Amino acid sequence: MDLNAAARRGGSWLAGDDTAERVATLASTTMAGTTFGPGLIPRSGLDQALATGIVAAANHGLVMTSQSACAALARRLARDDGTPSGRARAYLAQAAVSAGMAAAGAAAERVLAPRPGEPVRRAMLRTAGQRGFRAGLAGAAVAAVAAADAAAGGRRPGLRLLAAAGVRFVNLALTRQEIADVTGVPLAQVKAPVRAFAGLASGPTVDVRVDLVMEDLARLGAFDRSVLCVASPTGSGYVNYVAIETLEYLTRGDCATVALQYSLRPSFLSLDRVGMAREQNRALLHALEWRLQGLPEGRRPRLVGFGESLGAHTMQDAFLHEGVSGLHRVGMDRTLFIGTPADSKWARQWRVNPEKTDPDGEVAEVASYAEWLALPADDRARRRYVLLSHHEDPVTRFEPALIVQRPGWLGPAARRPPGISHLASWYPLTTFVLTLVDVKNAMNVTPGRFAARGHDYRADLARMVSEAFRLPVAADEMLAIEHALRRREAEWAQRRLVAEQLHRAKEAVQRQTRSWGLSGDTGTARSALSDQG
Repeated sequence: MDLNAAARRGGSWLAGDDTAERVATLASTTMAGTTFGPGLIPRSGLDQALATGIVAAANHGLVMTSQSACAALARRLARDDGTPSGRARAYLAQAAVSAGMAAAGAAAERVLAPRPGEPVRRAMLRTAGQRGFRAGLAGAAVAAVAAADAAAGGRRPGLRLLAAAGVRFVNLALTRQEIADVTGVPLAQVKAPVRAFAGLASGPTVDVRVDLVMEDLARLGAFDRSVLCVASPTGSGYVNYVAIETLEYLTRGDCATVALQYSLRPSFLSLDRVGMAREQNRALLHALEWRLQGLPEGRRPRLVGFGESLGAHTMQDAFLHEGVSGLHRVGMDRTLFIGTPADSKWARQWRVNPEKTDPDGEVAEVASYAEWLALPADDRARRRYVLLSHHEDPVTRFEPALIVQRPGWLGPAARRPPGISHLASWYPLTTFVLTLVDVKNAMNVTPGRFAARGHDYRADLARMVSEAFRLPVAADEMLAIEHALRRREAEWAQRRLVAEQLHRAKEAVQRQTRSWGLSGDTGTARSALSDQG
């Protein structure tokens, strides 16, 4: 497996290769500072954190939208063929569009100068012009710098970082020996599982990133495997390792997993990236469909899909308005979606009208492995597309409509789903805010201790992968796999903790040695001390 190539493709700027992303990050960081000014009354630390988060997120979304529009217009004006000169042309066009936006904003701000007793609408337009002026200037500057970097054929190495998600996902693939040790299968019967991942920095466009990851799949032998899994990651590029490692154990390594990154931010700040993720997933599935159709029928891998949280939403969005027929169209044999957000329109359409979207009853939504087993055997046999959604998972319940509309899960107490308190009541705005707080607390987990509550699906996940993907396993082997999954998670958590503590200790030593007038290099400090001795 080419880890260097994966690292290069996972590399990113401080705020990503997307100029719109960089401008939005810069703007949101700047606006965050304004929230620390004094108010009418003192604020607690929690109130300050909430205010800062809301202002930064809102500003990020607004600037991201405007700059994405500038980038889209620039792409129409310039021809980006993926070469350094092509990227430079596109960035220069974006700089020009952003400069035009700044000029328009400045003109609006001047024409709509404040007046006593002016209507609110005038103030809104003036403020929009002011914000457009500032965002436009920032966008023009960032795009101009990006154009210079692209023309030089590279990026400034000082700002280049490795995306932990482009490296961790590929690096944590199970080895043949690990699979053999846990499953008891002879090593000769085990294959090395394939993982392919394309970060946002791997290419300037969706098509380029899809082409790169398809090349990786072919080079690594993914199309010779029995199962090919398309995994849609969460906002930051994270793919649930419990699910993918289970797949690798159950197939004895005879599988491949592919994922495309669509954001550099946590899921709750990546809602504006759903459209781009949908486009990427559609492009990838289309490429896979054509590639698999070109293989003899008996040699084609089974295509399965996996998505967790926002990853479930973005995968489902690839089949929006198609229902189950979209899954059939791309040859998707099985899927498992865990913790599907309430805002997923595909899932909502299925729940509202299953007869239309799923005429053969191939979709099932259950809250647990036990609930799945409670279904009749013939019913389970026809369910190819499974949603695992805890009744009390706030991510599956939170939506803007809670502000003004009572949800079905807070209906009459006798008809509420298990886990929903009979004492809970719906109140306008209050329920929305309380559920939002629940979302924040939904993923409080302890490494190595799997649970099945809130937005934590680890306790049921291995068994549901076996059931959803039709990979039968003996009970004793499943227990061994679950034990290994918990042990690996705990070990990796300990390694990360040690690495973080060592990094902090090194920084503390460097700060102290600098305060002594010595070099920040701890080796230099040791040399100086030894000379004195």
